[in-house]
Amino acid sequence: MLMATPSTDLRNVAAFAIHSEIHSARPDVGCAAHSHSVYGRAFCATGRTLDMLTQDSCVFYNDHVLYDNFQGVVLASDEGKHIAKALGHRKAALLGNHGLLTAGRTIEEVVAYFVLLDKCCEVQLAADASSAGSGKPLVHIGEKEAQVTWEALGHSSNGYFMGLPLFQTVEAELGPRTFLGRGVEPI
Repeated sequence: MLMATPSTDLRNVAAFAIHSEIHSARPDVGCAAHSHSVYGRAFCATGRTLDMLTQDSCVFYNDHVLYDNFQGVVLASDEGKHIAKALGHRKAALLGNHGLLTAGRTIEEVVAYFVLLDKCCEVQLAADASSAGSGKPLVHIGEKEAQVTWEALGHSSNGYFMGLPLFQTVEAELGPRTFLGRGVEPI
C-alpha cells in the first residue's frame, strides 16, 4: 500500500513493515523479496507448505515455513515482527492468503529463490489438480533424498549462481543500470 506524505513522497508502508523487521531480526539477510504472484497467492490459500515433489522443491526442504496469521494489509511493524519470527532462519515463507517471501545474503540469491519458489507453487498446484482429476496419488520424494538434494542445492552460494544469469540477461538486454536508471560500473 502506497501512502502519500505531506511532502508527496510515496512510501510503501506495508513493505517497510515487513522488510525492516526481517532485516532487524536477521543480520545475515542482505536482501528480502516479497510479492503477490498468481501462483504464490493461489498456493498460499491452501494453508500448507510445499510437498517435496521435484528436485526444485527440495531446495526448500525444511527451509520454508507457512505463516498463516493473515491480518489484512500489513500496516504495523508488529505484524512484520511476527512474519520475521515465523521466517526464523529459513530462506522462504509462504504468507497465507497473501504471497511469497524469500530472504538471503544477496539479491541474486533472493531473486533466484523467489522465482523458483513461485515455479514450485505452480507445479504443486498442477500436480494437485492432476492427482485430484486422475484419482492417482502424488509421488513424494523421501526425506533422506530431499535432505541430500537440499544439501547439494539449497545453500546460499548456489542461490547466487542460480540468480546471476537472470541479472546478466537483464543487463544484456537493458545495459547496466540501477533502479534509478543510472549506469553502474561492473565490479
